[in-house]
Amino acid sequence: MYNYKQLLAFVTVVDEGGFTPAAKKLFITQPAVSWQIKSMEKALDILLIERSEREILLTPAGEILYRNAKIIIDQYHILGEDMDRHKNNESGNVRIAASTIPGEYLLSNLIKNFRQNHSDINTKVYISDSREVVEKVISGSVCFGITGFKPDHPDLEIQPFVEERLKLVCSMDYPVQRLKDLSAIVKEPIIMREEGSGTKAVTLDYLKKNGFSMIQNHNNMVFGSTKSSLSAIESGLGVGWLSEYAISDSLKLNHIKVIDDSYDIPRQLYIITYKKRTLSKGAVTFRSFISKNLKR
Repeated sequence: MYNYKQLLAFVTVVDEGGFTPAAKKLFITQPAVSWQIKSMEKALDILLIERSEREILLTPAGEILYRNAKIIIDQYHILGEDMDRHKNNESGNVRIAASTIPGEYLLSNLIKNFRQNHSDINTKVYISDSREVVEKVISGSVCFGITGFKPDHPDLEIQPFVEERLKLVCSMDYPVQRLKDLSAIVKEPIIMREEGSGTKAVTLDYLKKNGFSMIQNHNNMVFGSTKSSLSAIESGLGVGWLSEYAISDSLKLNHIKVIDDSYDIPRQLYIITYKKRTLSKGAVTFRSFISKNLKR
């Protein structure tokens, strides 16, 4: 029916009072302006302007079109400004999904430092287990994610974030004298995270590589969060592998102890991004910042 250039030409002709001054303002030829108006009149099958050598006179239909075209053009310019702000991240949010350890123990200080130089970029962090983080990244509900294991998905871009260690810990009064080796440890009640947890996946993989399966022990217990697992271990319900970040305070307060450093499990945390989706400039900036500024 009509497009932005036609509407702009029409409004400019009316505002400038003629085709020639409108052409000068739009930096096009006068015949080009006339053609834009005529082609719109032809498409609408209605006369919009009464041609006169002395002045521009709008028909009733032209009056209606002029009022609405002004609004459309104004909104078009506002939309362009809003999109530029979004592209440059002068406003808007960067949404991140993170598994428990990076979400609860690492990102807070990083966000605080990031906002000192990027106060215009708002960050929202959604904490869940690693499997849900992957699902959120693929679905597009977040910009990128941080997981406790390396996902096997062809459409994900995966980059190392930070390496940590899972430590085998128990309560202060736990009878560690009977924990002589791994074969003795797997006979103890082992406190474990739920299915989908990166901590659980890494721990099971470690035991499997050493020839053990935790399924063999019916005394094992599953907890839905790192904090509840830690509480269970502090209470003496069993032993378990937990992130060095999660146990730091409990170790300092002598609520738990490390059974032996030889049972440490190295674990890499990963930043994951969906390859088929273009990140906003703010998301790229934040991802780059956390990759370079995490201090051990």
